[in-house]
This record gives sequence, C-alpha cells and structure tokens, in this order.
Amino acid sequence: MMDVNLITFESLWNHMLTNYSLFTITTLFSAIVHLIFFIFACLGPFLLQFFKIFEKYKIQPTKNTTVVEQGEVFGLVVLSQLFIQSPLLVGNYFFVVMMDIPTSYELIPGYTSIALRLLGCVVLEDTWHYFAHRLLHHKLLYKHIHKIHHTYTAPFSFTTEYAHPIETIVLGFGFMIGLFIFCNHFLLMWLWMMLRLGISIDQHCGYDLPFNPLKLVPFYSGIRHHDLHHEKFNYNFSSTFVWWDRLLGTELEIPPSPHKEKKN
Repeated sequence: MMDVNLITFESLWNHMLTNYSLFTITTLFSAIVHLIFFIFACLGPFLLQFFKIFEKYKIQPTKNTTVVEQGEVFGLVVLSQLFIQSPLLVGNYFFVVMMDIPTSYELIPGYTSIALRLLGCVVLEDTWHYFAHRLLHHKLLYKHIHKIHHTYTAPFSFTTEYAHPIETIVLGFGFMIGLFIFCNHFLLMWLWMMLRLGISIDQHCGYDLPFNPLKLVPFYSGIRHHDLHHEKFNYNFSSTFVWWDRLLGTELEIPPSPHKEKKN
C-alpha cells in the first residue's frame, strides 16, 4: 500500500502501472477518466441555470430546456459512453502495443513537448471534423445520423456527446489522427481526451461567459460560433478554430452578445 503522506502524481502513476495490466489501464481506466471528466466539466455549465446572475450570459435566452430533459440527455450520453464508446476503447490497447507507446513515468515528455503535440492534435482533429461534419449535413445522411445531435437548437453541456453511434465513430476518428503522428507517451492520450472534451463542452454550454480563458486563444471559434451552428444549421462547421469556415465561406457572422447590447 502507498503511504498517504507521500502521494504524488509520480507515486500514483507508478502504482497504477505496477498493480494493473496495460489492457485495464488503456481501456477500463480510459473509460473512467472520460466519464469522470465529462461529468465534472459539464457540472459547472449545468449549474449556471440556477443562478440569476448568469442569465444575461445565456446565448439563446428564449429557448430553455427543463432539468428533466437535460437529465434524460445525460443518461443517454452515459449509456453511449458505456456501451458504444467504451468497447471502442479496446483500440487504445492495440494502438499502444502496436505503436510501442511508452507508459513509464520517467519517459513522460516535458511541458513544452506536450503542449506542442496537443496543438498538433487539435489542428488535425479540427480539419477532419470540419469536412466530416459538413458531410454529415448532407441530406442523405443528416436525417438518419446527425439529426440526433441537432435535437436541441439551443445546446447545453450534456449535448456535447449526444449523437448517433455512427457519428460518434466518424467524428471520433479525427481524435485518433493526431495521436498516430504526435503521441509519444500514453499520458498524452488522456490529456488529449480531456482537452478535446473540454473544448467541446465549452462550445455546447450555452453561456458566453466574459471570463472564459479560451477566448484568449488565437482563431478559437468559441461558444457563440458553434451555438450559432445549432441555431442556423448550415454554417460554422469547425470544432475548434475558425479558419476552415472562413476559407470555404461557411462562417456566419456572430451577432453581438445580448449583455453587451444592454450595456450600450
């Protein structure tokens, strides 16, 4: 057993590697990390609706969903994670083995390396997502697959992963592209999973908070950009950055935020 007085990230990581198989870590633990991060990252935006002070930051204030509806979506997303996404995580194990991805604590790359590799993953995923997302809006595919994700024209945090299983697989492939090129440690897989999920939750939360640090990221599309996609449908297809929408003429101008209008 570990000495509770000496618990560090290093000791926890080494304890995990010593006591659990690589298969368990790459599959079961990945599913647990995904679920826990999803719940906690969605919790903040979910709670905003209960505080009047945040009402002015709601992007579509006239469109509201009940707590019961949100709970139903949350339940369906958890079922999707358990019975659709979790089995797919078996691929993590084969990826780590076949690509000879290191897992030891001593081989964890430095902060700069991790940051640059994560940036590479984001750029590649954003590119895949833009074109795959546009394809899912084709009339032959939309009503059978992507329409589920567009059930709510005013998204909320739990709708982040509210999607048809085929969409989950198609768009999820973009998550793996960067890993094939940039992944040099298993920890990077978990960090990239949390980063990608965090970005998506931010863009579906429904609230344009002025103190959101992601607004400082150059070319970041942001919550209002994607919220407008849910409202207007055929615009703003990108997942993270604005450049593909701008280059290919699918960006819709973002209207002024309601709370800024009130100030003026």
